[in-house]
Amino acid sequence: MTSVLFVTPEIAPWIKTGGLGDVAGALPTAMRGAGVDVNESAIFAAKARVPRGLFAATGARHLPFPDGSYGLVFTCGLLIHVPTEDLPATMDEMYRVSQKYLMVIEYDATHETMIEYRGRMNALWKRPYRHLFEDRFALTYIEGGFLARPAFDDCTYHLWEKR
Repeated sequence: MTSVLFVTPEIAPWIKTGGLGDVAGALPTAMRGAGVDVNESAIFAAKARVPRGLFAATGARHLPFPDGSYGLVFTCGLLIHVPTEDLPATMDEMYRVSQKYLMVIEYDATHETMIEYRGRMNALWKRPYRHLFEDRFALTYIEGGFLARPAFDDCTYHLWEKR
């Protein structure tokens, strides 16, 4: 059986600011989930909803999972909030815990661009994720595309297989 690690900054009903929270919250409760969050109350709520899950109060730079423990590791709306100086460590952790596939669903751009987010700067960046991952790791690009509103917030997805 292939396992999946889904890293997301929001999940309904605990944290929901848009459609992403609904998508993440729709995952079956019978599923054995795994996740991390810096907010301990979100971890408590996740454990209550998915008792068989593996949850830890930590950031994505230090994933508490063994090497190659998930067949697919993917983010959706997470990397856009990772500061530039923390992005390489976060990407390294995704790669480390992935057994075979990596996927990102994020705001994409041809170069890194800081965007104001809820009246704050230094909280959201668009980036060239395909190039960032392919320049850092031995990956085979499988596919990518654009996910438009209303289901997604105009995000681009990229899917790779580890070589």
